[in-house]
Amino acid sequence: MFTRKFCVLLLVLVQISATLSQAAALDGDSEAVLAISAAEEVTASAYQAVKEAEIAGADISGFSQLLKDAVQLLAQARTSFRVGDFDSAVQFASLTSEIGKEVETKASRLRELKRGLPVMQVWLTMVESFLAVLAVIVLSFWSWRVFKRLYYRRIRATKPEVVSDGS
Repeated sequence: MFTRKFCVLLLVLVQISATLSQAAALDGDSEAVLAISAAEEVTASAYQAVKEAEIAGADISGFSQLLKDAVQLLAQARTSFRVGDFDSAVQFASLTSEIGKEVETKASRLRELKRGLPVMQVWLTMVESFLAVLAVIVLSFWSWRVFKRLYYRRIRATKPEVVSDGS
């Protein structure tokens, strides 16, 4: 009877340990799946940000190599996941996410800089126009005063002729 209880207990422990090891493997599996999924989303949004920056007229030549690196790391993460190396898959996916976030941030800054540049040019043109009109008004008023003074001086300098009537 003791042996029977021992065998049943041993079978139960083996079953529990197998279940726990499968759960641990599933945790590593699900963590890798989540990391790869997040890396794919970040990489896609980085591509979108670069595309928007290009449409805005920004120079995106520096992003091509970073995006290629991100795609290669993502491919390595998927390969590691397929062979069951979940830790490496998570590591490659997190590196991909870091590169993707960096590219997305820089591309967004460039896009905003290019979009803000025409607005700044409009403001600068408005200010320059205002200052030019102001300068024309001030110079016109000053010129009028100078010529007025010169005219009055010339008038005062001349002596009126006295005309006698033949009377």
